[in-house]
Amino acid sequence: MSDQKRDESSSAAPLPGAGRFVEKKDTIEDALKMETVGLVRLEDFQKKREELMEHKKRETQKREQQMEEKRNKRRKELARSVAALSFSAEEEIAPPPRKRREKSVRNPEVDTSFLPDREREEAERREREELREEWHARQAELKKEAIHVEFDYWDGSAHAAAVDSTKGEAIGAFLERCKAQVSALKQVPADRLMYIKVRTLHAYKDELIVPNHYSFYDLISREAQGRNGVLFQFEKQRDGPDTDKAACGKVVDRQWYQKNKHIYPASLLPIARRSIATGACFDIEFAEGNASAASGTGASREPLQHATVKFASATTTASIEKAAAHLRAGELVAFPTETVYGLGANALSADSVRKIYAAKNRPADNPLIVHVSDMDMLRTLVPREYTLNPVCSALAEAFWPGPLTLLFPVGGDDVPAVPQVVTCGQPTVGVRIPAHPVARALIATARIPVAAPSANASGRPSPTTAQHVVDDLGKKGAVEYVLDGGACSVGVESTVIDAVSTPDEVRILRPGGVTVEHVMRTLADKNLLAGPGALPGARRLRVFGKDLHSKHEEQNPTTPGMKYRHYSPDARVLLVKFAHDGDALVPLLTQHLAGVDTPRIGLMCAADSHLMKVVQKLTPQLANFSCGGTQLSDIASFSLDGKPAQLCVYSLGADSTAEGAARHLFDGLRTLDSMVPWAGEESACHVILVEAIDEHGVGLAVMNRLNKAASSTITVASV
Repeated sequence: MSDQKRDESSSAAPLPGAGRFVEKKDTIEDALKMETVGLVRLEDFQKKREELMEHKKRETQKREQQMEEKRNKRRKELARSVAALSFSAEEEIAPPPRKRREKSVRNPEVDTSFLPDREREEAERREREELREEWHARQAELKKEAIHVEFDYWDGSAHAAAVDSTKGEAIGAFLERCKAQVSALKQVPADRLMYIKVRTLHAYKDELIVPNHYSFYDLISREAQGRNGVLFQFEKQRDGPDTDKAACGKVVDRQWYQKNKHIYPASLLPIARRSIATGACFDIEFAEGNASAASGTGASREPLQHATVKFASATTTASIEKAAAHLRAGELVAFPTETVYGLGANALSADSVRKIYAAKNRPADNPLIVHVSDMDMLRTLVPREYTLNPVCSALAEAFWPGPLTLLFPVGGDDVPAVPQVVTCGQPTVGVRIPAHPVARALIATARIPVAAPSANASGRPSPTTAQHVVDDLGKKGAVEYVLDGGACSVGVESTVIDAVSTPDEVRILRPGGVTVEHVMRTLADKNLLAGPGALPGARRLRVFGKDLHSKHEEQNPTTPGMKYRHYSPDARVLLVKFAHDGDALVPLLTQHLAGVDTPRIGLMCAADSHLMKVVQKLTPQLANFSCGGTQLSDIASFSLDGKPAQLCVYSLGADSTAEGAARHLFDGLRTLDSMVPWAGEESACHVILVEAIDEHGVGLAVMNRLNKAASSTITVASV
């Protein structure tokens, strides 16, 4: 029984904290159940319930009172700790009254103009619109102002004219007016003309090429600047200062400009960060000599000993001296010669010469030619005890300065020996005195021998204008200085002669500007050529590639042009020969142009050439096609074996001469390779046809270059 009561009491007692997790109502019900076990009267049950509820209520009030007392006690303790200076420990510090924030108002003393203001911004917008309309109205009136524009039609010689225009007229409309003033322009489309603004005619290159969609007003309003000041000054009565006739603009045919921009209107070529100008008139003389021996053949009256340079122009002096200083500093300079443009470096500095190989991407076993200004400089390159043999003396006397290179033994330890990078380890070095006044003056001013191959990328056609140098080397930053001397007068490289390696022979290793016939005549006049009546020690003349073949020399060249393929454009060059049993031209062209949808064919020939006659008979469309008056003729369209094709002719002259072919050979290859305006866009030919010429005189040098440049040779039936 006691165990049963203990179990009941233990089960009746609530667990500690059990009331924390149940509602008060549930707690009262549980207590009521425990107090009313068994049968209980309703009155007793209700009474018991009311007692329990009253008890719970009193307990709740008691707990709340205790908690309030604790809160008050804590509040008083906190107040006493805060109010340590209070006169009464019982004094409670009332919380400070909350201040009401006053409404923000604008302070009239503060500048608020920078703040957004709708009314003010609207007023400013209206004011700006009024000013804009006023400005446009004023500019419209300015564009209507009449101007009198003087210009020169430039095709190598100036033709002065003038037109009345307005400041707002487009350059294209202005050029249309110009056509009526110059008879040579009447048949030229206006979109083929250019307006070039220059400050002086002969001192600097073009200041500004004005696009045809621009107006005079566009450049006047911007105060377009040239190198010497404002280009357009139409507020005066004429275009430019009254005292500066040459300030007029130049009207130029685009095709003529593309051909001659390297010398138009004079010769400043910007290359990378620097540039040098030399005038079209060089004003250079050599002491006791004649400065006009540019052809380089025949006996020269220019002094070969102790040559002294005299400049008549301050501009030329400054240009040459700046280029010479650049050479002495170990840098590269491109300069003109009578043959082709050369890329020069100090021949006594191996580091400088290596820059040539790097700039051209030239094979390391291809030797260089050294250029000197006189015989005194030559003696610094050869052994001190060396004296010129009779053959070298006769040839130097006849052709120097000129397009002739002679081989000499390399100097010993007692002289400034030429570095092996110049000779590629060969025991000889090629030397020549150039005839071009700029080249010779540059070397004399620099006071150092100059190693210089052609100033082109290795394998490309040699450069005969300064623009060719820019195209190959200038645009990629390989050379910073170019001296522009115009187009080269000879057009092919110098003739290279070896008269020192073999005692009984004179070997022409490379044909060039001095012909085999010239050499034979000179040696025969001195009785130095083997034959009847010759002096003791007379020699036999042999030409490499003709009656002289040497695998050893081909693999170990002693002079440029003996080993590697040169002079090749990107387009395929077809060397055309004629024979009675040859093939028809159309099938040959079709074979070489297989897979090309619209073939572009370049033609290099003279007006009276056999190749031109064959081309004119291809189709009726070409019956009247000719070279025209300019070197680059208009494009002709025709049908090639049922396929549309285009033809462009680069003229080598009115008559077929070897000299004309030599002078224009490399320029023609370059022009047809890149600058032909096919249907309004410039692009290269797919093939270039070049007629073979007779290997007589300088024709031997021309054919030497063409055989190296040609991809293949085709034999065409004669007509």
